[in-house]
Amino acid sequence: MGNIGCMFNCHYCQNWKTSQVKYLEDRDVHYYTPEQVVDTAVRHGIRCISWTYNDPVVWHEFILDTAHLAKQAGLINQYKSAFYITSEAIDELLPYIDIFSISLKSLDEDYYRKITKGSLQPVLNGIKQVYDAGKHLELSTLMIADISDNEETAMKISDWMMENLDSTVPLHFVRFHPDYKMQDTIRTPVDRLIRAREVAMERGIEHVYLGNVVNTPFTNTFCRNCGHKLVDRFGLNAKITGLDDRGYCTSCGHDAHVKLFSKNKPVPTTDNPELSGYDIRTFDWHGDIVSLHIQLKNNTDEEIKIYHRRRNQDGKYNLWTMVFLIPDESFRLILSKSCNEEIGPEVAIPQGIPNNFHEVFDRAHFPTISIEEGK
Repeated sequence: MGNIGCMFNCHYCQNWKTSQVKYLEDRDVHYYTPEQVVDTAVRHGIRCISWTYNDPVVWHEFILDTAHLAKQAGLINQYKSAFYITSEAIDELLPYIDIFSISLKSLDEDYYRKITKGSLQPVLNGIKQVYDAGKHLELSTLMIADISDNEETAMKISDWMMENLDSTVPLHFVRFHPDYKMQDTIRTPVDRLIRAREVAMERGIEHVYLGNVVNTPFTNTFCRNCGHKLVDRFGLNAKITGLDDRGYCTSCGHDAHVKLFSKNKPVPTTDNPELSGYDIRTFDWHGDIVSLHIQLKNNTDEEIKIYHRRRNQDGKYNLWTMVFLIPDESFRLILSKSCNEEIGPEVAIPQGIPNNFHEVFDRAHFPTISIEEGK
């Protein structure tokens, strides 16, 4: 869930058309109540609400109301934030937020002043407050090409974490792509991210990942005791391969510091749907585009079904997955490449249902321009 506005104005913002209000277009705004948000999650089998895209700090009251209802419904709340926030506001969040995923952009005050238009110390104070409260905490750092994608950044952040948190807090070094006011540059070279990961692990951080990098072993989780693969990841897809029900390694029994959701409900699938009256659309993965948002609007007075499946290089297809939309429901679903052999998705949409495809460049990107508009 994302909204409008931000307390920062980062030169590289990936969601500047919504985080910076002067660029906002009315067509990108949809209206929901807290009750509708939770109802949508429950109906679609979504077990975690992630507050992200623009910064959740700026719509604090709505998040408190919705997160409270989500907890009552048995859902998980994740708070993805740059965390420029007061201690009193954090105290209000702590009873309802289960996961804090905090963007620590640098340990350089000048960086914060010049590039984000904020300051560093409130962010550090907030991270420490969440950690001391015993919440699940993860940190991420965007490694900007030729600015922060260096060993010094990795060393300073790792040392601060070891001094103020502990070695088990996960750290993500995230690949940058040129955007907003920083387009005259390049994507972060992956070898620099790999070196940053090595530095962090040398300094004692146990779980270090690369973000916005799809086909690499450094997005997987491995046992720190025996090296057994515990979680296999490709893009936005994740599969448990070596964890027991406690979140321990199945090979050696070591505590992997993983908190598991309850068992997921089966996703409704079918192998031979009746598709008369449907439009079939396909999309091919290409370059760095390995995820796709599909925006849908049920403009009828009846429940409708959307179908999607994966196409593979060997000519085989996965089963069709079904998505049910109630009357007047506006919904975005995310499809993501799951392996090197996958060509792209095929989607079946009832004729007359408004829809758009949006290419997703990186995991935190919420595109507002559709491919139908030529971009």
